[in-house]
Amino acid sequence: MSHTNRASGIGAIAHGLFSALPCDSLLSIRGRKGCNTWSSRQDRITRPTPVNLTQFIRHYQPDVLLSIETTFDNGHMVHDVCAEHHVKTATIIMHEAYSPGLTRSGLYICPTRVCFDRVAEPNKAYFELPIELDLFPFTPRTRARRLLHVMGFGTLHNRRQTREVVAGFLVADIPNATLTVHCLQEWRHVYGHHQDPRVTYRRQFLPQQRTIYDDFDILLQPDAYAGFGLPLLEAQACGLPVITTDAPPMNEQITNHLQLVPVDHTQRLESRGTMPTRVNTDLHIVTPDTIADTIRRVAAANITLLSFRARRYAETRAWTETKAHKLRALIQNIPG
Repeated sequence: MSHTNRASGIGAIAHGLFSALPCDSLLSIRGRKGCNTWSSRQDRITRPTPVNLTQFIRHYQPDVLLSIETTFDNGHMVHDVCAEHHVKTATIIMHEAYSPGLTRSGLYICPTRVCFDRVAEPNKAYFELPIELDLFPFTPRTRARRLLHVMGFGTLHNRRQTREVVAGFLVADIPNATLTVHCLQEWRHVYGHHQDPRVTYRRQFLPQQRTIYDDFDILLQPDAYAGFGLPLLEAQACGLPVITTDAPPMNEQITNHLQLVPVDHTQRLESRGTMPTRVNTDLHIVTPDTIADTIRRVAAANITLLSFRARRYAETRAWTETKAHKLRALIQNIPG
């Protein structure tokens, strides 16, 4: 059970899981980013409810319901409905969506170290989510001239720190360098209009994943927080060195310290609404000056060497039969 729009992080992760396990049926959650069909045994719903979840279980009779984040929108409901029908549950969670006591699952699968350390449940396992490497062909980068920042829908709580990114790029003042901000929605009402010709805002709704990175040399992505940080992996698979925040989980995916932006300060964020918790995490705040310093360091380095290192790291994070077998074993051994 998951969102299935390939343009989003959760949808991309779900597609890899669906292909690698393989899954027998799919409960697809519609969202504003779209909804793809991957299986003839697939139901589409707007959100899980006891009625539509029961219908799905009766129709497809799964042994295990594996979900990505979506159970956190419903507290104990998904687990309890599954238990009534003798279906085990496993949930791939992101650390910022976890609050003790507000969710229930037969197995909590933690994709990052910070998530594993934070989840206070005995029935948890660390599994580093792989990517579908063949979707991201490698091209060595040879210069530091075309920088990319993926804003996406990232206006919530200034998660992507886009204002700081643009300001830091301009402070760095790298000769002949340009910055493109990749958006999935209209941006002007949030970020205004930058007159500097070196900064371009490119709006693409639901692009193919690899095409986001094709025309660029470096990914500039110092997020305040991230659930998993999929763009960091995707960009490295394509050969882009990544500049990101020196805080987990972002720094879990970078092996070279010179590519990390120091954190200026942290702020606690606990945003609650109709769901048990929307966001429960620290915001790792960076400044334009520290972003500029990091851009200058990376621009002065051997970009080709960093590019090959990025690809080699991404190759260690690709789906393999060994990794698929490990995940299947975790799911098969859920107690109950």
